Amino acid sequence: MATSPLYFFDLDDAPQLAAVDILDHVLYVTEQALLCTHCELVAGDEPQSANVKLWIADTIVEQMKAVRRSISAYRQVIAQDHE
Repeated sequence: MATSPLYFFDLDDAPQLAAVDILDHVLYVTEQALLCTHCELVAGDEPQSANVKLWIADTIVEQMKAVRRSISAYRQVIAQDHE
């Protein structure tokens, strides 16, 4: 299961993070919707079906997870800059 996103930073402290947080939230909601639609998808496993839609959904979910990991890393770097 995907981790829920962190929510909105103060716009005065790091305005770029507001947009990044919105993107993170949209990716999370989209990932959850795809996983609910395609219950066959299991985290970390390739689909066990020849269904093209399922394979594409799996690819999208994996790519969204990668983007969310990058967002998390970016958020950590920005937080360190504001310490």
